[in-house]
Amino acid sequence: MNLPFIEQRVISAEIIDGQLLWVELSKLGSRIKVIQTGELPWEASFQEREETLSGLKKQIQGDIYSVTLSYSKLLKQVISEEVPFFESPEEVEHWIKNRKDELFRESVGEVLISDHLVDIDEDVRRVIFQLVDKELAGRSEQLFRSAELPINHLYTGATEFGHCHILNPEVAEGFHSVLHKKERKCFLLSFKEGMLQQVSAFADTEDVGNSYCLDQAHGFIQSEELTHQLETGSTTLFIPDVLNSSEYSKRSVQTITPHDGRKEFDELPQKYSTAIGAGIKSLYPGLDQFECISDDTKALANETHDKLTFRKTAVLLVAPLALFFLGSYVWNSVVEYQLQETSQVMEAIDDKLSIVQQQRTEVQALFSVYKEFQGVTGRETNTAKVFTALNQTIREKITLDKLTLSMSSEPSKAQVILTGTAEEETAISSFMKRLSSHPWIKNPILLSSSLSKDGQGTEFSIEIEAIVE
Repeated sequence: MNLPFIEQRVISAEIIDGQLLWVELSKLGSRIKVIQTGELPWEASFQEREETLSGLKKQIQGDIYSVTLSYSKLLKQVISEEVPFFESPEEVEHWIKNRKDELFRESVGEVLISDHLVDIDEDVRRVIFQLVDKELAGRSEQLFRSAELPINHLYTGATEFGHCHILNPEVAEGFHSVLHKKERKCFLLSFKEGMLQQVSAFADTEDVGNSYCLDQAHGFIQSEELTHQLETGSTTLFIPDVLNSSEYSKRSVQTITPHDGRKEFDELPQKYSTAIGAGIKSLYPGLDQFECISDDTKALANETHDKLTFRKTAVLLVAPLALFFLGSYVWNSVVEYQLQETSQVMEAIDDKLSIVQQQRTEVQALFSVYKEFQGVTGRETNTAKVFTALNQTIREKITLDKLTLSMSSEPSKAQVILTGTAEEETAISSFMKRLSSHPWIKNPILLSSSLSKDGQGTEFSIEIEAIVE
């Protein structure tokens, strides 16, 4: 039995490889722990699946709980795109809505699209879209609802796997990546202080071995390190045992350990990682914004959960409330006399408050002078914008050898000279066009262009004016 409003219970399940893997999670305060785990067969027929869910209900210990389901077959596509620069959040939301409309029109079959917006910095944003099979999601919702297990959260498991260890101290801060595979696809997840930053998907590697999969992940991680201006190779990669390779040595690799909150027990098997991660995400929904459930199903499940919660609360509070009112009646007679004394003390305090208010006004005036001075002297130059702009405009056929930066007479601008080599002359003109169209770059000028000494490319020198404030 769990206490409403004090302890939260979540039944989190994953459907994979003909099995229903499930965990029962408890959240009391800020602590989450695994109460129990189990696995049941997930056969093809509707009747057999109903029997499986009936067996699951009998094993649940809590009497009030929410239900979370992860089903990898729901996922049709993951798309990650850079958001164009906009001044206001409303413009960003409008662009995302239009892009989702385009994806709806381009998709084959009915889909549900959810999005996760990532702020790389104050001016650079990324949006990740998940396209899921709407029909399969609806059938899954109906099956669980008919078994009296209405789904509160429905996920694909692609990102939820990475949340399974997010409460472990070693991954709560900084950057890290998680690599796993489901349904013939590998998923690389990048995190910053526990928050999802990027999702990269590529084909499964059973035919070529784990080293290829790890090498692919290494390339994606290097790109993220450049985007976030991290030292190359500094990001730790967490993987399940099934992807382990003794031949891989390009970066630090650790085995992922799903959080269970039970120090007295052995570590949980990794096969429950997705179920645990999905359960943790349902308790901390801000970890990412992906959701596959329809609004109607979610509203129905939440309504059922709330009714059970209030019903149990009412039963539990009958006796305590009776005692409370009886005690209040006795207590009032004692407190009334004490309130008279308190009133006299408050009158004395009021005399002192006027002095405190006067001193507070003086402090606020001094603080205003300080903020004004700070506004004049505290302006900083954001040269990181230069490197971000170059990262977004350089392509494969351009190699940058040298960058010379000097501040111009205007505080918001810097003069930058780029020296490098291009595989062909057309790559230089394309690079110049991209520089011209970038919002942080002004007046690109080609200073020189000549055949390289080895004859294998064209050496160039370009001067640009960069916005750095």
